Amino acid sequence: QAQPTAGATPAPTTAASSGNQLPTPTSFRATTVKDVNAALEYPSSWVQDALQQSTDGTLLDIHSPTSQQIGIGFSLMRYSSATSTSFTSADEINQGNVQGFSQLTGVTNMQTVPSTGSAPTIGGVAWTELDASFSNSNSVKIDMMSMAVKHNNVYYNILVLSPDIYYTEAMQKYIQHIFSTFKFLS
Repeated sequence: QAQPTAGATPAPTTAASSGNQLPTPTSFRATTVKDVNAALEYPSSWVQDALQQSTDGTLLDIHSPTSQQIGIGFSLMRYSSATSTSFTSADEINQGNVQGFSQLTGVTNMQTVPSTGSAPTIGGVAWTELDASFSNSNSVKIDMMSMAVKHNNVYYNILVLSPDIYYTEAMQKYIQHIFSTFKFLS
């Protein structure tokens, strides 16, 4: 299963948590990606990487520009029909992400975090969520949100990663917009 690397997040230059550390998007870019069966909008300054395709499925990665060195990422995985049959639930996918990240080089102090609310509705569907935090190889605390859903007999997974000091602000300025514009194509 393809996943972003935990060690890629640079160390922040300040430890402030004033809530106004991140640039406010001036516009959003719409993207429709048939291979992941989704359309969404993301901050226009962000980078959409080339799709990663494997027998497990197709992965779309969108992240803050590396020039900003803030290390916020959004990934959407659409599992193949064959891989989807191997899962018993959306919870299994979320648990697998936490387990997978805990085994990456440089990841320490992996802890699941109690959910703060009800299941999020994205694209008109209720997703199952599991939140966790860990420290990367630069001793930066990273917050991770893994959400999974079965839609039309295929599983999907959204993974959000952000340094802890930016997480709440990143959710408000960037990720909530992605969630609110997310649509399944079929």
